[in-house]
Amino acid sequence: MNKRDNVYHLINDAKNGCCVLVGNLLITAGHLINDDGIYLQIKGSRISLKREDAIILFEDSLEKELDGHERDIAIFKLDDFSSPLELDDKEVEVGDILESISYRSRAVKIENPVKLDPKIYGVFGGDHYVTVYDEIITSAKVDEVGGGYFSCNTDVMLKPGSSGSPIFNGDKVAGILVAGSLGTNNCVFMSSRSILNLINSNE
Repeated sequence: MNKRDNVYHLINDAKNGCCVLVGNLLITAGHLINDDGIYLQIKGSRISLKREDAIILFEDSLEKELDGHERDIAIFKLDDFSSPLELDDKEVEVGDILESISYRSRAVKIENPVKLDPKIYGVFGGDHYVTVYDEIITSAKVDEVGGGYFSCNTDVMLKPGSSGSPIFNGDKVAGILVAGSLGTNNCVFMSSRSILNLINSNE
C-alpha cells in the first residue's frame, strides 16, 4: 500500500490545503471549507464538494489549545472512491515518531502561456504563473498529548498550505493537521481516535 497515493492537495482553493482518503471518507481540516467548498483531483477525476455535502463539519480555531473542546475537522463520504487507509484507534504517546505527508504550493512563471487554458494560470504584474504542488514527507516527534489533539515537532517546517494533511503511525492515519505555530516546526493534529468518536456519534 502506498500511503502517498491517498493524500491530495486542494485545487485552486483560496485557503490552500490538503486532505486524505480513508476508506470512503475524505477528511480534512474544517477551516479549509469556505462558501465554495473544496476541489481536488482523485484518480484523474475532478471532485467538487460543497459545505452541505459534509457529514461532519467543525470549523473552530484551535490556537494550539490542546485541552479545550474546539473542533476543526471536515469529513465527506464519497460514493465512487475509496482507499485501504484506516484511522488509528490508539492514542499516540509523547516521544512517538510519526510520518507526515502533505503538499506545499508554489507559483512557477510561464514564459509562453499561449497554449495554456487561462483557467489554470494567474497573471501578476503582466507575467503568467501556474501553481505547482510539491510533496513534503517528514518525520515528526510527538511532544504533547491532550484533549483529543497532539502536537509534534517536524523535521521540515510545514506551512498553512499543509493544513488538513494526515500524519501516520505506521500504515494508519494517526491524526489530521489542524493548527501550528507560524515560523516554527510545531504542528497540532486532531487525533484519529477523537475523529472516530465523532464518526461513531454521528451514525
